[in-house]
Amino acid sequence: MTETDSCWCPDTRETPLDVVKRVVTFFERFVCRRFEDCITVLSHGVWIELCLLHYCPEVLDMGKRRVYNCEAFRIDVLSEWDGCNVTGVKLINAELVKPHS
Repeated sequence: MTETDSCWCPDTRETPLDVVKRVVTFFERFVCRRFEDCITVLSHGVWIELCLLHYCPEVLDMGKRRVYNCEAFRIDVLSEWDGCNVTGVKLINAELVKPHS
């Protein structure tokens, strides 16, 4: 990870597939290599929405539901390793966190 956004281009917007590629890279190269039991990931709604649609679309009713500003989701991340490298990532038990009333 760097301080500059190498994916940003002033005259081109990312496609949904481009965002999903970043999501997968984020989980494979960063999250799965962490030793913490719990981390928080903050991002824009579109990134979170495409992440959920890619890994666990059922939490968004297979794309019928959108992710809105300030929503929080709790998700368990499972990684599969071949000894040295991440070979797969699964997001399970995804659920919308309800605000306290």
